[in-house]
Amino acid sequence: SSSSSSSSSSSSSSSSLVVKRYSLSSAPASLVNNLVKKKILKGGIGGGGGGDYCADEYTYSCEDAGANAVKVEVYVAATGERVATTTTRKDIAGWMKSKSAARAARRDDDETATTTTTSSAGLAASTATEPIPPPPPPPREDIEEADYLKAQLKWTLSMNGGDPNDKAVCELVDALEAHWKSKRTQQSDDEMLSLWSNKIWKAITRAEFPGSLGLDEHGRPLFTLTRMSFGRFQPGNTKVAIIGISNEVGDASYVFDVLFEVKDGPAEGLVGCMRSLASHQYVGDGARFDIMFHSGTFAPSRSVECDASASRIWASAFGLHSPVSHLEGGIFTAMDSSGAQEYRFLDAIEGYVDVLYLDDDMRITRGNQGSVQVVVN
Repeated sequence: SSSSSSSSSSSSSSSSLVVKRYSLSSAPASLVNNLVKKKILKGGIGGGGGGDYCADEYTYSCEDAGANAVKVEVYVAATGERVATTTTRKDIAGWMKSKSAARAARRDDDETATTTTTSSAGLAASTATEPIPPPPPPPREDIEEADYLKAQLKWTLSMNGGDPNDKAVCELVDALEAHWKSKRTQQSDDEMLSLWSNKIWKAITRAEFPGSLGLDEHGRPLFTLTRMSFGRFQPGNTKVAIIGISNEVGDASYVFDVLFEVKDGPAEGLVGCMRSLASHQYVGDGARFDIMFHSGTFAPSRSVECDASASRIWASAFGLHSPVSHLEGGIFTAMDSSGAQEYRFLDAIEGYVDVLYLDDDMRITRGNQGSVQVVVN
C-alpha cells in the first residue's frame, strides 16, 4: 500500500498491478539460504550471512520471470528502497504448487542469476503485511489429520491477526492437542526432548503481555515499555509495537527474543530487541517444562547499531535512564557502547509451559499465566 522505489524495475506486464511484498522473516528457508549463498544477505543486508541479520526489517517480492525462473527483489521495509535483485528457480522461492512439480523443477539445473546489491541502513520496523497462505485444502485420505489441522490453524491465524483467543483457533488447538495426546503414549521422553530442543521457533500468535494498548496502523500489538519489559527498563511510558517473537531452544538454554519498534518519543521509528535468557527442564508431569529466567538484554537492532546517527538517538532516549525492576535481587548494568543494557537476577524467576502439541514443524504451549502460543520451526 506504500509507494515503492521499484516501479522502474517492474515488468511491463505487471505495471498496473501492485506487487505484494512480504517480510523476509517469512521467506522459505530455501530462498533465504539461496540469498546467503549469493552473498546478498551478507553483502547487501549485512551481518555476516547465515541468518545473522534482522529479517523483520526487510521485505521481498517475487515475480514470474517465465519458464522456471522467479525475479526476487529485497527492500528496506521502512523506506521501500531496493537493496538487491536476483533471479532464482521457482521451487527455491516457494513458487511451486506441488511436490511433484518441485521435484521436476529441481532436476532443471539451468539456473542463471544476476545480482545487484547496494548498502542501506533500515531504521524502522517492517511495515509489510505478512503473507496470507491460501485456504487449506479439503480433507483427503492421503493427508494426515495433524497436517490438515495445522494448515487450518496457520491459515486462521494469518486471517485473524494472530489472535490466539479466537473461537476457531481454540477449537483447532483443542483438536491438535487431542490428536497429539492420542499419539503421546507411543513417544518416549527422549523423542519429545529432541523435538523440543535445538530449534528456533517463530511465534505466529501475537504477543499477549498484560496492559495492551491495542494495535498500531499495521495491526501490531502496542504496549508501553514498562508493560513489555515488566518494569525493568525506562522511560516506562514509551510506546512500542511488537514486530515479532522468536524462541531459540538449546539442550538446556531457552532464549526469548521480542523485536519491537519505538512508536513515540525521540527514538520513534527505531527498532530494538528485548532478549530474555533462561534455562529449561523437562518436568515429566504430562508434558511440562519449567523455565528459569536468569538474565536478559535490551538493545538496538543491528541496523541502528551500525548507523551513527541512529545510535546517538537510541543512547539519548534510553541510555540516560537507569534500568529498574519491580523484582528484588536484580543487578543491572549501564548501557554499553553498542547501546545494550543488561540485567541479571540473583535468584532465577521461575515459570512453566505445558505442551499442547509438538512436532518438527509446530509447537503449541500454554504458559503458567494461561496464554496460548503457537510457534513454527
